[in-house]
Amino acid sequence: MFFYTDAIGGLMKPFNGVHHVTCIASSPQKTYDFYVRLLGMRLIKNTVDQHEISSYHLFFADKDISSGSCLSFIVRPDAPSKKPGSNAIVRIGLRVKDDDTLTYFKKRLTKHHIETSDITKSFGHRGFDFHDPDGICIRIMSEQNMPFTSSNDSAPHAILGLGRIDLKVSDHHSMHRWLTKALGYSHINTDEKTFLYQGRPEKPETWITVTIDHDMSEIMGSGSVHHLALRVRDHDHLQETMDAMTCLGYVHSPLIDRFYYHAVYVRQNNRILFEFATESPGYLVDESLDELGSKLSLPPYLEAFRKKIEAKVMPIDT
Repeated sequence: MFFYTDAIGGLMKPFNGVHHVTCIASSPQKTYDFYVRLLGMRLIKNTVDQHEISSYHLFFADKDISSGSCLSFIVRPDAPSKKPGSNAIVRIGLRVKDDDTLTYFKKRLTKHHIETSDITKSFGHRGFDFHDPDGICIRIMSEQNMPFTSSNDSAPHAILGLGRIDLKVSDHHSMHRWLTKALGYSHINTDEKTFLYQGRPEKPETWITVTIDHDMSEIMGSGSVHHLALRVRDHDHLQETMDAMTCLGYVHSPLIDRFYYHAVYVRQNNRILFEFATESPGYLVDESLDELGSKLSLPPYLEAFRKKIEAKVMPIDT
């Protein structure tokens, strides 16, 4: 576990890892095809954006919905594409078990006409970069010879979960304070203008790089990474987190009931959005493990609008 500290360095409650990363996509079908049919992930929750109920919010993970494996997409068909820049989450890592699997995915993507970078080593991780249909940069990274604890996925070639998350910021000092003082991350390495932080050495989804970039800030749109969510234990832990953020001088949202979890949001000084989300009730609150993602799931307060919602969202061929 990793910890946040108060303003005078006292130990507070630990976070339990990464809950999910959320991105903005333009097409539910293209997103499904890419992450399920091409990369082999599993659609674990087919629901709607609670702020715009005519749009999907799709959640993908490994087959066992292991902690630290969830990647979600708010679908905005009419949103303009992002304008890349600084002060943004610019790359998402996905983990595979070894170098052979890394090579497998590179060949598979090339076969499907997806341009990939060369396999390179970055802070000890071997991996390569590519972009999804909306231009989100993904890095598949090998766990071979790394001190990670993986899910026991029996598939010969599988995405095991989230990996390192890469940020660009104009104000490194404020991000360093946020990561080390609020989130309890440790700064462990530096490569020129890029700084490596970790929450737990054996939890690669808690590894973050921060690159100093004084370019214009990204203008968010389809292809943007919307936020990074950290896991907290329960409602009490979330309330304690809110109190700690206030003590450290960060403005947070009210507590929001997302049905599958309760959440609080903080926009860090570089305008990057972080979420704190509870482990419970969880994605199995309204579906069994085998049923996950097989139908449109709605929170109880939206069930009265199901027919209207189903008439507006685009069907997904699964």
